[in-house]
Amino acid sequence: AFRFVGQVVNARRSLCQSAAWDDFARACRERARAASRVVFVSMGTTVVADARFWRVVRRAFGADPDALVVCALGSSASDEMAAQCPPNTLWAASVPQLEVLALAHVFVTQAGMNSVLEALLAGVPMVCLPHFGDQPGIANAVQDLGAGLMVDPLDAGRLLRDSVYAVLSDPALGEDALPTYLPDVEAIRKDRSSGGRKWYTLASALHRETGAFM
Repeated sequence: AFRFVGQVVNARRSLCQSAAWDDFARACRERARAASRVVFVSMGTTVVADARFWRVVRRAFGADPDALVVCALGSSASDEMAAQCPPNTLWAASVPQLEVLALAHVFVTQAGMNSVLEALLAGVPMVCLPHFGDQPGIANAVQDLGAGLMVDPLDAGRLLRDSVYAVLSDPALGEDALPTYLPDVEAIRKDRSSGGRKWYTLASALHRETGAFM
């Protein structure tokens, strides 16, 4: 039997904090001040995003002078990859996800349960590229709940850019949809350590929609 208890953000933050992540978070905050929008791209720890996917990301957002694109490259991180990143990009093999989500306007994610719950907690709309396991069900629930869009990873080259800008520009698909489920979203953004019952209600609804871990 499993019991859904919601987020465990405080424990994760205390266990994973590092000097390198502190430096990366500081760089993100400094660069975000000059950007109109922050696009966060991470495929998590279970999906291996290859060089083809990151080429799609570069083509989609690399020419946007008003965007800061933060990329968690995972096992794709290399000096060669770094040399290909456009000037509006910050990247690392892994990044302090909670701190980056605090700055992000949209999150491109594989729709793993941890990443989605953290995005909901931060009030950040998503573009979900689900790959396997419970990810398609979670991504579908995110879209049904009005917290983002779902895109088939095979269509990312054709649809990723338009989907991200649709979420950024259409209130029905982005942050303005979240208060339908999360009325105190601004208060929760200011005090993410507490989460609160309103967030728990939305996260529980997502859990019920997907049937994950049942």
